[in-house]
Amino acid sequence: MIIKKRFLAGLLCLLFSTHSWSSDFLMVIGAGGEEAKEDTIFDGAIKNIGDYVKRTPGVKVDVAMNGGHSKTVALINDSFPTAASKSDFLASDYQRLIQSYKLKLENNEMVAGDQLMIYVDSHGAEKEKNFKSHRIATSAGAATNLNTLQGASLVDLDQLEVLKKLAKDKGVKMAIIDASCHSGNSLALADDNTCVISGTGPNHYGYGTFSQNFSAAMKKGKSLEDIFLEARAMDNTPGLPMISTQSGQAVNSLIYDKITPYLYHFDDTNDKLMPYIQENNSAYQQCMADGNFNSLIATINSIEVINSVSKKVLWWTTKTKDIDLTNLKELLGKYKNSLDLVTTKMREIGSERLKKEETFDVSASVGNFATAWKQNYSWKDLITSDFNKLILTMQERINAETNNSNRTTLEAMKSLYTKAQTKKEELLRTEPDLATIPAKEVEVKKLIESNYFTNSAIATEERKLYSALYKNSQKTQSPTQPNPCQSFKL
Repeated sequence: MIIKKRFLAGLLCLLFSTHSWSSDFLMVIGAGGEEAKEDTIFDGAIKNIGDYVKRTPGVKVDVAMNGGHSKTVALINDSFPTAASKSDFLASDYQRLIQSYKLKLENNEMVAGDQLMIYVDSHGAEKEKNFKSHRIATSAGAATNLNTLQGASLVDLDQLEVLKKLAKDKGVKMAIIDASCHSGNSLALADDNTCVISGTGPNHYGYGTFSQNFSAAMKKGKSLEDIFLEARAMDNTPGLPMISTQSGQAVNSLIYDKITPYLYHFDDTNDKLMPYIQENNSAYQQCMADGNFNSLIATINSIEVINSVSKKVLWWTTKTKDIDLTNLKELLGKYKNSLDLVTTKMREIGSERLKKEETFDVSASVGNFATAWKQNYSWKDLITSDFNKLILTMQERINAETNNSNRTTLEAMKSLYTKAQTKKEELLRTEPDLATIPAKEVEVKKLIESNYFTNSAIATEERKLYSALYKNSQKTQSPTQPNPCQSFKL
């Protein structure tokens, strides 16, 4: 009888101390920066996240997504029928959600053992100097440039720091899943209580495949680290998904900068390869590129050796590769030869001149609101951008805007585009040959044989390399070091 009582007491203690008695909170934001149409490129992930919520009772979810896309609105309503709140994703909605969760944490509506996941799936900009992470697009405006998100209204993910700090102080586990372009910049928000997972690297576009794979793999009981590794292995797009674990950071440091150019490809609308070549076409930079390539190949060779098995047959000992990355090395070598040829030709036509930059002081005031900042444009940006069209677009938005704070920002953008147009006209007047260089660059592009499909082939092989490096790194990591990506279990 005494044994039974002790057993029951121990069982009750176990039950009341397990994760099943804690609460999971989920904030889903994004789907901004899209052009006017019925749906968005984020719909696949939206459905998958909704399916996870439906099959996981008790998840408390808030959704701020979309912005006037009828099919996406219908999908959100169907996917999140029990959401505590559903709204557009404007800057005001973002602030409202941050404030709401801040109050939940301060008022102990979220307590030690609870979990908060913030899932970001929107267009994301490159990192800017004043931000720790980067900015993402809201529903206001459509992004016409996937690097700067020009044309869209933006909010920065640095604002999540207040929730991160409060969550840590309260013992609430936190995770940020950033599936946007350039989302590798968000790893700067990670700490020993906050897991950060990105859909790509800091300098690369994101592709919806990773977010769809990750959200589809979200199952109760799985850790975020396991979900990440599963989703990453399935993805063959030329992005580089990242995770803030010790092993993830170690692998990033080892290969990211070295493999970066081999996952760039030509794109008529949003090209990263030509700007990269233009910025790295000096003799010194070419020497650095050669060194990085050789170091990358050495890393690949090393991981093949580590994962080789020796077998003795009669008097001979042979080694068999458990991980064969021969195809990756061949693809990288072929692509490097193409890039080297293009780099040489770019130097010959004077592309270096287009790297020069102009700085513009921007300011505006409407009523009691005022704003001011500095903006840089390269000469190439100046001579190839249609600033007159951007000025007209800004004026249309100004005419329709009733909020003075928003109007101030729009007026400042119009002022910037006006100054840039004036400088563009001056450059073309004083150095008319600049206008011919972009056309010559187009001809140079034809010299390169590899394209998006080669990048995808490299990406597919890179997944094998990453997995092997990650597993090898895990063997050397301290088991006592906090791993919020492993301890955060759905």
